[in-house]
Amino acid sequence: MSGFLEGEEEFPASRTAKFAQKFFTATTDWKTPWINDRIYPWRPFVHVPQANKIDTLIRDQLGERMFRSISLPGARG
Repeated sequence: MSGFLEGEEEFPASRTAKFAQKFFTATTDWKTPWINDRIYPWRPFVHVPQANKIDTLIRDQLGERMFRSISLPGARG
């Protein structure tokens, strides 16, 4: 996702514009459970500067219910 978003920022008028969004709409069979496997998932912005933007994109494209199904390693339900 970071690469898609960087391409959109660098070439906003090109064919890559909205590529991250198109990835979500073109990909099928999204299933749970999901595990947040970022390097430091409790503070993702430390290693992934666009983490909040990526999370917003996931929530907007796949819905709140799907987004809430993502679990953090070590989290207790």
